Amino acid sequence: MEVDGIRLDPNNEAFMQALALALETDKNLYITGKAGTGKTFFLKYLKSVCSKNMAVLAPTGVAAINAGGQTIHSFFGLAPSLYVPGDKRFSDHYTFSSEKAKTMKALDMIIIDEVSMVRADLMDAVDMILRMYRRNKRPFGGVRMIFIGDAFQIPPVVESKDAALLYRFYESEHFFDSRVLRANPPLYLEFKKIYRQKDRAFIDILNRVRANDMRKEDYKLLNSRYQPGFLPDENDSYIILTTTNRRVTEYNHNHLSKLPGKKRVYVASIEDDFPSTDSPADVELCLKMGAQVMFVKNNKDKGYFNGKLGKIVDMDELFISVEVDAEDGDKQIISVVREIWENVRYTWDDELECIVEETVGSFEQFPLRLAWAVTVHKSQGLTFEKVMADIGDSFATGQAYVALSRCTSFEGLVLLSPVTPTSIKTDPRVLEYAKSETPIEDIAKVLYKAEMNDFPGIQTDNILVNVIHSEDEPAFQEAEPGYVYGLIKIPADLDAFFVLAITNRFFDESSVDGIGSFTITHQANGKQTTCCYPYPDSRDLAMEAELYTYTSEPIPMREILGEDYVFDKGKEDSITISVCHNMVPHFVESHQICSIAEALGEE
Repeated sequence: MEVDGIRLDPNNEAFMQALALALETDKNLYITGKAGTGKTFFLKYLKSVCSKNMAVLAPTGVAAINAGGQTIHSFFGLAPSLYVPGDKRFSDHYTFSSEKAKTMKALDMIIIDEVSMVRADLMDAVDMILRMYRRNKRPFGGVRMIFIGDAFQIPPVVESKDAALLYRFYESEHFFDSRVLRANPPLYLEFKKIYRQKDRAFIDILNRVRANDMRKEDYKLLNSRYQPGFLPDENDSYIILTTTNRRVTEYNHNHLSKLPGKKRVYVASIEDDFPSTDSPADVELCLKMGAQVMFVKNNKDKGYFNGKLGKIVDMDELFISVEVDAEDGDKQIISVVREIWENVRYTWDDELECIVEETVGSFEQFPLRLAWAVTVHKSQGLTFEKVMADIGDSFATGQAYVALSRCTSFEGLVLLSPVTPTSIKTDPRVLEYAKSETPIEDIAKVLYKAEMNDFPGIQTDNILVNVIHSEDEPAFQEAEPGYVYGLIKIPADLDAFFVLAITNRFFDESSVDGIGSFTITHQANGKQTTCCYPYPDSRDLAMEAELYTYTSEPIPMREILGEDYVFDKGKEDSITISVCHNMVPHFVESHQICSIAEALGEE
């Protein structure tokens, strides 16, 4: 399955465990990871496969729009303010409409993205409201909470006028120091596999910047990229990351003013309820021919993504042509039209008896903004191939790490100011909290317990696997308790399609979503490949049909057996297929490799 053009990586064990925990258990989760480990993809993937009544929330308007959800403040009707434990504003006078009250009561799950920017007092306010309106004294009123973010990145904002009172009640401003999470800590899972960078030395430096554990030689290596007065070639798409809005405005204004020709202004179209403060793009987009721009939306079909850089080569009222770097190193032109962002809110639908997303406003604009420079804060979550970082005077914790980790390679990084020990700041409370990661053994126990609770009748030898090599329907045979399977021998020279089939009586109203995987291993050479399959939602399963089946994409046997493999009829050779559901092993079956003729029943 793809989300925003990205495929699920079934070999990412931490990701698959987090997905299984989110879908199959009642545990609250904190999903974190270093920059570029797939946290945003996890949110979008979970949202696409989970059928529960859920709300996706974020601390800022732009983060909420990007996550396809709503701000925490708007969802709960909270004014931007400081909230303290036992706040009298949370009383019987704090009321919702009947529709909102129904929504609150129907919630199964809330996902909070960019949780590192959620303050402790806001987290406790969410907890108090949910307990009150759901009349449930459990944490968050019994709603499953999935927190996604990285506490080592941009921290919550604490205004000077609020600091004294906030720290009177809380040890820090961070979400994990809220009273509800200190008393009821979520399972802590960290994604370890980094997709953004490949250079091990660069990754190691970024990890030490993140933890503020830099050595003298690290500073020396990092500052080898310091090039004061660096002027990139006009064909190089560098972006400047700096710490203040003032500098970004200066950089962009100066570069734009140096370009010849007249400016063209594109005004956004805003419909209904869409606050200008939450605008995902400029309300007035001011461009010239040759201007460097950044895409601010993903569009796989058009070939651009949030953070991709390019240059304006043509403009009209209805389209803007942007020249970008192609994957083959050449240049390509993308014709860009206006895109629409929707402002959503979650409501209860009496007829469907579930929570639905309602579009309450829209914002239409070209998905571009001037991008010679952008603030470190606005770069969080983005990826760039070439970065000019002006972060010597970083003033906030995590700021230097966010800036440096946006770049995909050490060679693509240029420092406009040297990085010193005062540039790198990490909150000691964050370092301490990072020690509370849930042990892998405990996660396995939770998953196994959930698996056994959901499927009490299943034994490890009752999973089904079917292997077919033609368009013919396989002849399934039933096996207790409700699985069916058929076995056909494995030919060495054909692609294999793996089919899972499950009888409907396996499912009932209490069935839940799940993720399964199967791994094919050649016993002789040890090579293997892993694929995932989704379990069906029992509510969507047509009960009059006999089977639910899932067919994988073709799996080239040559990739497993090796290009130099030669089938020997007189020699026994086999592959094994091992099947897991929600990371819990269920079934291992060996299959003999044979000739094509034997597989097709011709000998």
